[in-house]
Amino acid sequence: MCKLAPWGKMREDIPGALAGAKSLSEFESFFWPSVDCLDYSKLKEQCRRHEAHALMYGFADVWQRPALVRGWEKMFLYMVERPDWVHLFCRKFTDFYLEDYTRAAEISEGRIDIFLLISDLGSQNGPLISLAMFREFIVPYLQLSQLIHTTMSR
Repeated sequence: MCKLAPWGKMREDIPGALAGAKSLSEFESFFWPSVDCLDYSKLKEQCRRHEAHALMYGFADVWQRPALVRGWEKMFLYMVERPDWVHLFCRKFTDFYLEDYTRAAEISEGRIDIFLLISDLGSQNGPLISLAMFREFIVPYLQLSQLIHTTMSR
C-alpha cells in the first residue's frame, strides 16, 4: 500500500521539501516516493489503442527536480561544498525514473517509442552551471538513463 507524499505540490516559488535538511541522514531517511505507488493498469490498453502512432512516456528529470526539492540556491552551493549530497539527490531521482521506465517498457511490451528525459540547464543568457559541473553532476545520470534504451533495444 502506498502512502501519500507529505510534501504536497512542487513549486519553484517556495522552499523545497528538503530545503531545511541539515544532515545527509535527513536526506537518506526522507520519505522518497516509490514506483510501487504508480498505476500502470491502463498502460497496455492505452498503447494498444494508439497502435498507429509513436508513443511517448514519462517526464523524467534527473537534475532540475532534485534542485527544486533542495532549493536552487542550496543546490548550486552544494555542488561545490557538498557534492556527495547532490549526487545522492540526483541518484535518487534517476533510480526512480529508471525503475518507472523499465516497468512501463515491460508492461507495454516494448511498444513505447520515446521516454522523455528533461532538465532545464540554461537561462535566456546562458548555461546555469559550468561544463565541468555538467560533466560531474548530470552526465553520469544521463548515462544511467541510457540503460533503458540499451535494455529495450535488445
